[in-house]
Amino acid sequence: MPPTAEHLQQTTGTLHTLSGDETILVNPADGRFFSLTPPGDLAWATFAHPRTAAEVTTFVLAHFQETPADAPAAVRAFLDQLQAAGLLEAVAVPAKNQAPLERPARGERGAFVAPRLEHGTPRPSC
Repeated sequence: MPPTAEHLQQTTGTLHTLSGDETILVNPADGRFFSLTPPGDLAWATFAHPRTAAEVTTFVLAHFQETPADAPAAVRAFLDQLQAAGLLEAVAVPAKNQAPLERPARGERGAFVAPRLEHGTPRPSC
């Protein structure tokens, strides 16, 4: 069965950890590291399983009491940045194999703030 839409997931081997309210990611292909600002953490966590950009955008925005008109575009731009940085990869997933997303209680995070992918500077090796 062909995929219903382009699905993305965390690139195999990507390392990630939490540091305070930031999620730190390391690209396995080139060693670059990045930090995600909230609500980028929500988007990143959903990509543990294959998801479409539309699914993730809807999921992320459902966490906020207030979402400006440009919020969907801000989330989509963030997802494009993750993919361009090699942190998300496209995968083929038959519709019957999609894991469901649990819906959050609406507005648990207050007003929407656009997520950012910030590039880190690697430490020199000794």
